Amino acid sequence: MLSTSGVRVLRGRAGTGKSYVLIKAHELATNRGQKVIGLAPTHKAVSELKSKGYTDVYTVKGFLYNRKKIFMQNSLIVVDEAGMVGTKAYAELFRVVRNNNCQLILAGDEKQLASIERGGMFEMLSNISVHMF
Repeated sequence: MLSTSGVRVLRGRAGTGKSYVLIKAHELATNRGQKVIGLAPTHKAVSELKSKGYTDVYTVKGFLYNRKKIFMQNSLIVVDEAGMVGTKAYAELFRVVRNNNCQLILAGDEKQLASIERGGMFEMLSNISVHMF
């Protein structure tokens, strides 16, 4: 899951081990000295990331709004519940990742709740590059 650059998609239904993989990705990145930023579309999902050991966590909208105040160069950015993120937010997030030389892991289940805004990006990305569980 961890490489030197790029976007990784982790797709699976509830109970298939996505949370375990996200915990291990956090541990591995932290152990090698990399900053890890956890993002989620809702405050409830942000709380879930905190319960998994993520300390630097934001809602996707909060992160994008405050991105100029957040040091993120060469960070690992993990987005949980990625199927609920809208297309416009994905476009901004990809720009941030590229401009800051970050890695990005998108985790979710495209069969769960979809984005309220125009969406479908997670499903499209998961069909291109997928680590399925």
